[in-house]
Amino acid sequence: MVTGEAVEIPSFDGKKVPAFLYRPSTPGPAPAIIDVHGGPTAQSKRNFSAFRQYAVSKGYAVLVPNVRGSTGYGKSYTRMDNLDLGGGPLKDVVACKRWLVANASVGADKVVVFGGSYGGYMALAAEAFTPDEFAANVDFFGVSDLKTLVESFPPYWASAASSIYQKFGDPKNPAHAAYQHDRSPIHFVAAMKKPLLVVQGDKDARVKKDQSDRIVKELRGRKVPVHYMVLENEGHGFTKTENNLRALKLTDRFLDRYIFGDASVTDLP
Repeated sequence: MVTGEAVEIPSFDGKKVPAFLYRPSTPGPAPAIIDVHGGPTAQSKRNFSAFRQYAVSKGYAVLVPNVRGSTGYGKSYTRMDNLDLGGGPLKDVVACKRWLVANASVGADKVVVFGGSYGGYMALAAEAFTPDEFAANVDFFGVSDLKTLVESFPPYWASAASSIYQKFGDPKNPAHAAYQHDRSPIHFVAAMKKPLLVVQGDKDARVKKDQSDRIVKELRGRKVPVHYMVLENEGHGFTKTENNLRALKLTDRFLDRYIFGDASVTDLP
């Protein structure tokens, strides 16, 4: 097992991004996975992750950043992604990639963005807004359309509407319309070109299946390499052990194909 090393990564504006780096024992240049948490108001901690340890054992460097907007570093840091999803936080991820290349013996052409929910949004944002930065991206039930996401939230979330709108925008506010359009990956499919894996639960009540269906349909129409697994009777996050294993085994095979260049991997959905 590898212990995560606490690091601080300077971003585009001089802000420091706290992160945990799990280094492989194999010589570089290594491939790398940037594992972004959900939320966006959440915090990754140095805790056990079987998938991270497995990835490191295969030779990946794994970086787990707490990009701007994360909790645990003060209210000002948490507010830094207000009406800026896909902006400053994505630039933090790009800064993390460049830091890995310069400081962790990582190959610049072998870095992947991986995450679920908001982390999945970040993978889609990387695919759409920085199409030349990453080798591939892995999206677990990520947001592709900010406007329809907020419109689909259940009525009982109304008490939290103000905090939701601070991050995702208010679809009833005309001043937020451009933000919701310009930071939604679904509107920028034409820029996407790198291999993408999407995994989605069919009963997800937070990020509905339509968020994944639409992006996959558009990419397939453009012949972009996209692979899609829908897990039946799963919601926002996967509760059944067998489904978690299916999703992670698929991720492993996807990365074998597109990062390690294993042409024998032909069974991807």
